[in-house]
Amino acid sequence: MTDSVHPKTMGLYVHIPFCLAKCAYCDFFSKPSDSACNPDEDFVSALISEISDCKKRFAVSSWSSVYIGGGTPSLLKPACIKRLLSFIHSEGLCEHAEITVEANPETLTEPFLRALDECGVTRLSLGIQSMNDHALAAVNRHCTASANRTALHLVQSKWQHDISVDCIAGLPGQDDSQFCTSLSEMLSYEPDHVSLYTLTVEEDTPLYTAVENGTAAFSQETADRQWLLGKDLLNAAGYRQYEVSNFSKPGHESKHNFLYWTQSDYAGAGSGACGTVYDWDTAQAVRFTACQDRALWKQFWLSGKSDGEQIPAAVRECEVLDAQTLEFEFLMMGLRTVRGVSESAYRKRFSCVEPWKGNLELRLNQSAWWKKLAEEKKASVTVSGNDRIFALNPDGLLLLNPLLRSL
Repeated sequence: MTDSVHPKTMGLYVHIPFCLAKCAYCDFFSKPSDSACNPDEDFVSALISEISDCKKRFAVSSWSSVYIGGGTPSLLKPACIKRLLSFIHSEGLCEHAEITVEANPETLTEPFLRALDECGVTRLSLGIQSMNDHALAAVNRHCTASANRTALHLVQSKWQHDISVDCIAGLPGQDDSQFCTSLSEMLSYEPDHVSLYTLTVEEDTPLYTAVENGTAAFSQETADRQWLLGKDLLNAAGYRQYEVSNFSKPGHESKHNFLYWTQSDYAGAGSGACGTVYDWDTAQAVRFTACQDRALWKQFWLSGKSDGEQIPAAVRECEVLDAQTLEFEFLMMGLRTVRGVSESAYRKRFSCVEPWKGNLELRLNQSAWWKKLAEEKKASVTVSGNDRIFALNPDGLLLLNPLLRSL
């Protein structure tokens, strides 16, 4: 599979792999600054070089959406984030493109917010997680409930665009009542969007070690129960669940994330970033993952050696995804959303995949779980024009994992 030669629109994900301190539950790539790489002008220059290369290499006419995540993008100085965003604008944005920037409360400042506003950012995603000091301390969050409140007050008074907040159910150090109080306080600031996650204890994280040796208490049952309590609170407050972990007020869903859920092209820039470019004529895709050696990544993109050349595997790994892999990802990602999956899209993309040959109904009905959910009115097939949509409702989404395991 070769680089595209036909101009296209793509999403852009920019990774800022820095944090003040690693949270105990986090298995995303980020770490504190060091002498070899920190979020300074050189880092932004390297990002600009890589973004420029992606635009040329994949024949991108304009960016359909931009998501700057991490890590902690708010560790960038206002001048640096302005330079980065100004460059992205100069490279071409679709009309009404969504531009999201993540921030952590303890590093959010009014000058940073002002810089985002001046650069046309449409959506701020704030990593609150909890308003309970015991829960924050239990997972080594480099933040306090007071810092969360200060950030939320700042956003409420100075930010005129969309705001999303993150909340985690099942954190050690908070019971059901404290969890509900915490989420209710977040909702009092009237965010447009809430990402409600269940705490996952990932291997090779400090939290996993702490749970294993008994120094941290974690119960999956408690985490699941708190998530359901949170879901009820969000529904009562007028938020609509549109994906497994995401709720929004009507019209405030994350547009960028739908690129992932619908197998649309997106480029990734920054150490540890990932991007995927699809070729439906061949039912293949190439997934690009940048190295996690921040110093090596920065050195390469500042060297000027990338122009028209193959990127060394040490800097960016490439994986070709075959039709069978893409077919399962189509179901895995699409069924995460209440929009569900399209029968016509499945037929068009996967008629080459045996034994279903593009027959979505046949594919799903071979699963006893899909049949069970359909019988219980938790999965449905609806007609949309000349298409049929296969989807789970919010009750069905609770059973997504066993359904996927059955496919």
